[in-house]
Amino acid sequence: MPSLPDHAFTIAGGCNCSAIRYKISVPALADRPPTHMKLPLFLPPDQAQKDWRLPTIAVCHCASCRRGFGSVVPAMVQCPAYMLSVSALPVSSTEKAGDVGTGGVSALTPRESAGELDDKRQAEFRPAAEVFKPGAGDVDTWVRFYHASGCMPDAARVFCGRCGVHFGKAYRITEELYGFMDKPAGGWDEVVNVNVATVDDGLLEQGWMEPAAQAFGSLWGIPWVVRTVKMGEDEGQE
Repeated sequence: MPSLPDHAFTIAGGCNCSAIRYKISVPALADRPPTHMKLPLFLPPDQAQKDWRLPTIAVCHCASCRRGFGSVVPAMVQCPAYMLSVSALPVSSTEKAGDVGTGGVSALTPRESAGELDDKRQAEFRPAAEVFKPGAGDVDTWVRFYHASGCMPDAARVFCGRCGVHFGKAYRITEELYGFMDKPAGGWDEVVNVNVATVDDGLLEQGWMEPAAQAFGSLWGIPWVVRTVKMGEDEGQE
């Protein structure tokens, strides 16, 4: 089963138009917090017994993630928001929401993964809690949000308003969620599930970026999707 490196490292990524970039600063293993998820509710017994530390890379089989990610295999990096920093360009005076954007797929070369672009327009990196959260004040950038009715009250899906890329879901752990989540130790309560597809290619090719778990497979998974992902896991172990 793949696992993240034990040493401190950075996961970087962004959208197609590079208006939004992010960095996940992963500390050394000893400094990573235990997961807040009540694992027996999410994972098979053999996986639930592991000592899961955040960040965790997993595939979620719930319908909300399938539709939100636009993929039958929605893979995500689940991390505390304090590990994530975001650079979001402001909407320029010549552009506005609703315009049809044009441009290259990305300012990055296919294998570049430095986390920062050679672009003087790039905004400073700021804590995710100041950018990837509705009402945080970033109304003039390309960050956009969607909150589904019936979803967690302090949760929103995050998008680039210029190229449409979905970055994942940002949420806060509240008492309403304690039925299937634990209150994290250490004082943090904000989490971002970052879309693995937005990670820079040079990092995405690393073996440790492979999802280590499947969540909700037995509850809400599409049978052929669960089988397909399981086949990939089995081949990787040969």
